[in-house]
Amino acid sequence: MFVWLRNIRVDKIVTNVSRGSVIDCTVLVSSCDRYSDLWEPYFSLLRLHWPDCPFPVSLITENKRSAIPDVHPLCLGNGLDWSTLLLKALDVVDTPYVLLTLEDFFLRSTVDTPRVMDLYHEMQRKSLRMLRLIPRPGPTSSMGNTEYGKIEANEPYKVSTQAAFWHTETLRELLLPGETAWQFETNGSLRSAKLDGFAALWREALPYSHHVIERGKWFPWDYWKFSRMNIGVDPAARPVMTVGETSKWIFSKIISMVPRPILIRLKPFLLLHK
Repeated sequence: MFVWLRNIRVDKIVTNVSRGSVIDCTVLVSSCDRYSDLWEPYFSLLRLHWPDCPFPVSLITENKRSAIPDVHPLCLGNGLDWSTLLLKALDVVDTPYVLLTLEDFFLRSTVDTPRVMDLYHEMQRKSLRMLRLIPRPGPTSSMGNTEYGKIEANEPYKVSTQAAFWHTETLRELLLPGETAWQFETNGSLRSAKLDGFAALWREALPYSHHVIERGKWFPWDYWKFSRMNIGVDPAARPVMTVGETSKWIFSKIISMVPRPILIRLKPFLLLHK
């Protein structure tokens, strides 16, 4: 049975005794009941790789209440879209900042807590609206330091759902009820065009590398890895991508890295062999 041993207060403002500071930020894990099979492995890995996480942790759910100690479930009701769930969650946690992440961002190695805290305080000092903790995508210009850089105004994924520190009011301003996570990335980036203060790390601070679920199915390599770790992966809960699905996904990623002028010239060939 899964037990999370670390004792975290889930108050709105939590004192971090070891650093002598007040933490006014919540780790907010975006999820829904359909992905409840991922909660146990996700938080097992969080406990393993980030045992000294200084922030309170909240999990967005619909009706299911997680039985994970020291994780505060936010049961926000059925039938709500992704953006509406997140907006309601922001009202409940009510901290000036959130570290927004998703339930299939499985940590793969140890988190450097002092570095994360330095980045968090730097975000506050520089009045950044968002600081992405993994370069997916990364910065587009320098801000004069080796840790992070600026995301320019018209970048297509200036706003994304990759793990990031957010100024809560900025996130709230960019969310629009009715949108999916993917629509939020596209439309939120457009809505943020006139807003400054968006940055991303050159080197990841939360080592999850990539999501583990694609269109409701496990990536084969991630299922192979995590199902053998005794962290609560349920093999009956969801399927693994087929060879055909995996090949198609890999091909689409390769195509996405081809420069647009070359892609235009290759388009007739690609359509012929589709």
